[in-house]
Amino acid sequence: MPPLYRAVLFDLCNTIVNFDETRYPTIDMDGTEIRSTAGAVFEALARVLGEAPPGLTAAGFHGIFLHVSAEVGIERDTTHREIPSEERFRRILQAAGIPVDEKLIRHLVAVHMGHLTGSLVFDERHRPFVERLSRRMPIGIVSNFDHGPSARAVLARDNLAPLFDPVVISIENGWRKPHPAIFEDALASLGLPAAEVLFVGDTPEADLLGAGAAGMDAVWINPWEMPLPDGVSPPRHTIRDLLDLEDILLR
Repeated sequence: MPPLYRAVLFDLCNTIVNFDETRYPTIDMDGTEIRSTAGAVFEALARVLGEAPPGLTAAGFHGIFLHVSAEVGIERDTTHREIPSEERFRRILQAAGIPVDEKLIRHLVAVHMGHLTGSLVFDERHRPFVERLSRRMPIGIVSNFDHGPSARAVLARDNLAPLFDPVVISIENGWRKPHPAIFEDALASLGLPAAEVLFVGDTPEADLLGAGAAGMDAVWINPWEMPLPDGVSPPRHTIRDLLDLEDILLR
């Protein structure tokens, strides 16, 4: 008999909604098409400036985009502090030698986030389960996302926002998973001890380690049956699909 939980917290991306990268725009990289938002951002930049920046191609911009994003990722992983999407694009413009303009930054973030959120798809097979669970107990979201309005727009678009409370997003909280503070914020909103709340996510380093550090049991969504990374303890449950939670929570 599994432990009795009084609430469930979920990761957002690749847990409640899933990335469909076939919806990403394409960019030509020396004759090879790859999918990335960088191409659409470069086109938007050229439109605003009236032309592409001198000496900068779409492929070159994509390289800068990847390099800066990797640096931001390392900084986030080291400090567990969230870095706003606007700051990432500020650094991209600086690395490209383009004068920094806050209005331009906001526009480029909007273009990037429009494509990113457009690739996040809710599987309607899951709706009856999520709605039943929300009637049974409080359910919430704890998400690493660097642009709060976009994360909330995804939930609103798919008519999921009324089901989830609290919704704790790293850019609004300041801390990123696996730092326990972001989980503790959600637990405080629920008014429940960690032992009575289950966490469900797809990323071992962020979700399993973070939930464990906060004192919660965790469920790992692992559709491809990947091995656990070194240093990550086995979760309470491992599942392949969100619907597998029915046997754990609603039986």
